[in-house]
Amino acid sequence: ETQDRNGQGFAQQDAEELLATLFAELSMRLTQNNNNTVDTLFGIDLQENLSCAETQDEPPVIRQDKARKLVCNIQGGHGASTKIDHLHEGIKIGLSGTLEKRSDILGRNAIWNKTQTIVKLPPYLCIQFMRFFWKPTPNNDDHQGVKCKIMRPVSFPETFDVFDYCQQDLQKELKFNRDAYGAKLDQLPTSEKDQDGDTEMSGQDDTELAKAIALSMTNDTNAVLPPDFTQHGLPAQFLGEYEIFAVVTHKGRSADGGHYMGWVRQDKDKWLVFDDDIVTESSTEFVVNNLKGGGDEHMAYLAFYRAKAGR
Repeated sequence: ETQDRNGQGFAQQDAEELLATLFAELSMRLTQNNNNTVDTLFGIDLQENLSCAETQDEPPVIRQDKARKLVCNIQGGHGASTKIDHLHEGIKIGLSGTLEKRSDILGRNAIWNKTQTIVKLPPYLCIQFMRFFWKPTPNNDDHQGVKCKIMRPVSFPETFDVFDYCQQDLQKELKFNRDAYGAKLDQLPTSEKDQDGDTEMSGQDDTELAKAIALSMTNDTNAVLPPDFTQHGLPAQFLGEYEIFAVVTHKGRSADGGHYMGWVRQDKDKWLVFDDDIVTESSTEFVVNNLKGGGDEHMAYLAFYRAKAGR
């Protein structure tokens, strides 16, 4: 524990820093066959593409990276003119950026553009809303800067589709499942639906449908074999969609103070809210519509999604 700036009591610790420390510690302790449980559940494999912004003669660089969360960049990353209102916009900005790296052609360090795409998805997706940042204070004596909080509202959905952030090969696998399972209910004639408009299809029906699609694509040189998402702990009919099941919120305008609360989906529309030792109930509608920020109430800082099967 560390003391606050005034030396009175203990300073509040950042929830994301706690999560990162917890992940790091558990990844060393929970291991089996050279794999750790944390990366099995939350690990994201990324492909990073680098291109030199100062010369076209420099060959692009492609390298692999790993992460345990996606970052929603609320500031936008490209100046004040970029305004982030929705989660999908912030994630897109968070997967791109610039860095300084040596250019062999120029013989010196140069600015490179960086873009990342997802190569492998996990069963559970952790997303950090980048609400805290360091603001320079050049006029102060210590020049240490000050930690600030971004209050801007950023909406997030109940179901989050990650297709657009995936690398091309992974997109092809997801598209196969989407063609096989994604719209099957919408395409059925009314006579095949029950009185409530719902249709129950057995696992055998799903398998036969996938086989039929695969058979129809056998003469296509660009055809994709049926993907096996289960090897990564994902549903067999995974479409690249995740449903929200937990949120960590922060209330208050100070980055070094305020109050954290946990919101956990217990069953369908029923949520439990953990405010220290007080537990109350909430709903999906409230979580999605009222935790996006923009005021002095609680706003999402960490969001947790879990993989969904086909529609």
